[in-house]
Amino acid sequence: MIGFERVYIANIAVSSILTMPSYIQVQIYRKPYTPSEQRSSNMYLIGADLGTTCAKAGAFDEEGQFLSLAVQKYPHPSKIEEADPQDWWNAIAESLRRVAQDRGRPAGISIGSQGPSVVALDDAGRPTGPAILWMDLRAEEEAEILSKRLGRTISPAWFMPKVMWLKEHRPGMYRRSRFIIQAMDYAVFRLTGMISTGVASPEIVPWSEDEIAGGGLDRSRFPDHKIMGEPIGEVTAKAAQEIGIHEGTPVYVGAPDFVESILGTASTEKGMVCDRAGTSEGVDLCWDQKIKDHRLYCRPHPAAPGMWHLGGTIASTGKSLEWIGRILGRTSFEDLLEMAKGAPPGSEGLLFLPHLMGERNALWKGARGGFFGLTHRHRGDDLVRAVVEGCAYSIRHLLSVMVEGGARPTEVRVTGSQAKSDLWNQVKADVTGLVIVAPQIAEGEVLGAAVIAAFGAGHYPDLQTACRKMVRQGARFYPREETKEIYDRLCSLHGKLYPALEETYRELGETFN
Repeated sequence: MIGFERVYIANIAVSSILTMPSYIQVQIYRKPYTPSEQRSSNMYLIGADLGTTCAKAGAFDEEGQFLSLAVQKYPHPSKIEEADPQDWWNAIAESLRRVAQDRGRPAGISIGSQGPSVVALDDAGRPTGPAILWMDLRAEEEAEILSKRLGRTISPAWFMPKVMWLKEHRPGMYRRSRFIIQAMDYAVFRLTGMISTGVASPEIVPWSEDEIAGGGLDRSRFPDHKIMGEPIGEVTAKAAQEIGIHEGTPVYVGAPDFVESILGTASTEKGMVCDRAGTSEGVDLCWDQKIKDHRLYCRPHPAAPGMWHLGGTIASTGKSLEWIGRILGRTSFEDLLEMAKGAPPGSEGLLFLPHLMGERNALWKGARGGFFGLTHRHRGDDLVRAVVEGCAYSIRHLLSVMVEGGARPTEVRVTGSQAKSDLWNQVKADVTGLVIVAPQIAEGEVLGAAVIAAFGAGHYPDLQTACRKMVRQGARFYPREETKEIYDRLCSLHGKLYPALEETYRELGETFN
């Protein structure tokens, strides 16, 4: 067991980001808003998200009622390291066009994205080359240099090591850049003509002033931070013609996808866990105390005053299911999960390590993926179920770190494509020993962006209120006593594999980068 009880049955006022102590808890003020009875009955909001494999946009009313959703895959599949920003814009523009069609002018739009991904723009706002994606880990040397200079751990997955790598290895692309921004900032620029760096709060930022100085980078290339919910601009005439949304529609600063998911599941109360499950997976806990552990991300909570956000990531969970599907010649998410039902809990003793794209989390630094315990008896059904279970074991390992620090998770609210699978939800409940709560709307990032737009437009006094009013939960999945023994045993064995293989991972990495 991992130590917690099993269950059966903004506007942010700061004088200066530069003078604030690290991770200070800031006060979130209520902003003026318009009572609902004074607003038009046909008012709607748009939330949008630039994901790793596709762009999504959704239209919602101010109560969070779903009106429409558009999903547009990118025409050129992204490499692990890079993507074409123009593909992002084409996809988000098409998604926005489809959800706004025949609906009139929205009350507001907010766009978030995956990250940290790096986009470099020239003086005319054109990309100077491909975007460097969040999955890319090649800036290890730069991360080590920056960590030593600043005296704290900096991951190669983070924004600034990527920019340092760009300057060192693609100097022409760096020299031609006028601005260096995030994926969501690029979409906002194309929509409004405004350049900025959108952040969830003064503590949840892609870069800081000391990181720019420590990296030997030019400060003028980095736009000032703007906090989610702040007005950033309006839809320009050019963008309006391109996407069919009224010129002058207000656009509000969005947030990284993990913050969107927290908002889109209303995981803003003590003990609530948001499990954001797509290409990768993030486990985010709302807690009332700071926990210092290098294996966890810990910052003041972006939407719950006085609370802390504890987080950990797994780089390739949904990607692992996609991978095993290619191996077995099955491309349908639904077909693969149907296959998994043919295998028993525990997959006949087969364990899967879901680290196909390396790991950003220090819990599994340098790890690679793999099956352990394969025998001639195992079939394709077992392999698929082992992937599902391996992802759930990794979630439990992350929760265990939080529990070691004194936290006590109470329930897990899931979002993303995995949340649509009853099997995957049940496996997560059985493995973690916690109730899994599926949402009515699985696209938590899109709903979270709409929550930000509603707050920004003044329809709610704060983000927490907006979450409570707009987010609705669906089915609940309870841990089953009959699977407890096998999952406790296999999860324990799964947790022993990384320490046993750590040196092997290192040698493999040195031999085959």
